[in-house]
Amino acid sequence: MSSLKTYFTVLCMALLVPAHARAGDDPPVRFFAECAGRMSASVEHAWLTGADDAPLRAQRDGFADIIAALTEPASRVQVMDWRIRAKMDHKRLLSVAVFSDKPRLARLATIQARAHVSRCGAVLLG
Repeated sequence: MSSLKTYFTVLCMALLVPAHARAGDDPPVRFFAECAGRMSASVEHAWLTGADDAPLRAQRDGFADIIAALTEPASRVQVMDWRIRAKMDHKRLLSVAVFSDKPRLARLATIQARAHVSRCGAVLLG
């Protein structure tokens, strides 16, 4: 039982550490691009499920503004690639969370998706 608690503690810590902190060489704009992608996927998911997407849209727009300010013209393609990959990853998580016929898998996908969104939301003011 103790090793199971340790495993889940380490897993939670790994999920809560921002991507740019884990990958030492990545520029800060990568974190913001990934968050913009995840927020875009969340906005689409909220729209499809009929949930209120106004706060998510505001966060997505905030990340888009930060990306526009930080991105150099030479790196726009790379930044867009990070954003699209994060969006597709988050869409997969949300699909598994909603449509999986395995409750444990759906629960884990929900937890991971929420962790990503809350980690991103924690860096924006307001």
